[in-house]
Amino acid sequence: MKIDFFKMQGLGNDFILLDNFNQERLKIEKSRIVKLCRRHFGIGADGILEILSPEDGNLNDCRVIIYNADGSQAEMCGNGIRCVSHYLKTSDIVSSSSQRIETGAGIIKPEILKLESDNSRAEVRVNLGQPEFASEEIPVDWDGGLSGEIISKNLKVQGRSFTVTAVSMGNPHAVIFIQEDPDEFSLEKWGPLLENHSSFPEKTNVEIARVLSREEIKLRVWERGSGLTLACGTGAAATLAAAVKNDLTDKKAEVNLPGGRLKVSWQKQNIFITGPSKIVYRGEINLDYLE
Repeated sequence: MKIDFFKMQGLGNDFILLDNFNQERLKIEKSRIVKLCRRHFGIGADGILEILSPEDGNLNDCRVIIYNADGSQAEMCGNGIRCVSHYLKTSDIVSSSSQRIETGAGIIKPEILKLESDNSRAEVRVNLGQPEFASEEIPVDWDGGLSGEIISKNLKVQGRSFTVTAVSMGNPHAVIFIQEDPDEFSLEKWGPLLENHSSFPEKTNVEIARVLSREEIKLRVWERGSGLTLACGTGAAATLAAAVKNDLTDKKAEVNLPGGRLKVSWQKQNIFITGPSKIVYRGEINLDYLE
């Protein structure tokens, strides 16, 4: 079975984009998703974005299913939504620069601010909605309960204590502020342990952040279901929300990720991220080769 795809990336957070807008949802086994995303052996990606017709065509422009590299599904992906928005515009599925996209986290509203003349690159702002701190909304099971907020509370993992602020941006995040350089933090070791900790019933994304000033944060992310990534849009948004909650930054900051800088702002109730999307290439793959 052959499928067409686009390879896209936002700050190095890369995706396989499948356009099934006028077709039925593609049924890909979890094992094949893993193989497609494997670097060196498959196409290689942090996840897969499948574009489908919206359930409510009167109000919304499309629906997107988001797969992590391990084959699991994610409710939301900020960098992925920028790529979807970019693709919708350049493929003529949507003529408007402002869009409404159905996701597992609800309706997300991206807006294309700039589009290169050859359509290869776009600057996209995404309204990610309101951050949630209530434990039951994230969810977080802290000391056997799902009530209250987890703001700078200690979590012990294999004898080490981490100060965690838990927040949801439609998906769960555990934000940890440190004084050292995040590049020096052993995220490869602690990331999976924190992701799968029993305090997070649906697992969690893990953010290791250092506040450089009231307007700048340095960040590395361990993504739930994908591992280390060069960037994470919802992670950057969750980190700003956590920083504001802890009075570490203002409501507008640049988040410096390994893949580049993302502009993040908390305006009234909603958090916006602004950053690039890039079409890398278009291809075709025979899924039978992945057996």
